[in-house]
Amino acid sequence: MQAAPATAVGGSRSQHKLETGVARARAFTVAGQAAQGRRRARQVGKAQQKLAAFIHSVQKGIRRKKIQPDLGARLLSLADAATADLAPLRTGP
Repeated sequence: MQAAPATAVGGSRSQHKLETGVARARAFTVAGQAAQGRRRARQVGKAQQKLAAFIHSVQKGIRRKKIQPDLGARLLSLADAATADLAPLRTGP
């Protein structure tokens, strides 16, 4: 997403919002990996919520023709894979 021009994702403001959402999800994931018990579940749950919001935003952008379909499909596939990877982290080792 950083390599794509801002116009490919609906402008610089929407690009910044999407990048911020991904960064927050990454931060929650790292915090969740370091934590244990309920705190771990809460942090990973927050990461899942951020990813769900990201997916919703990308789908909305594609539907409104603000995000290029090929870039949007790539972002959605990466977000879906990340969501699938988070499920086992929530329960922990």
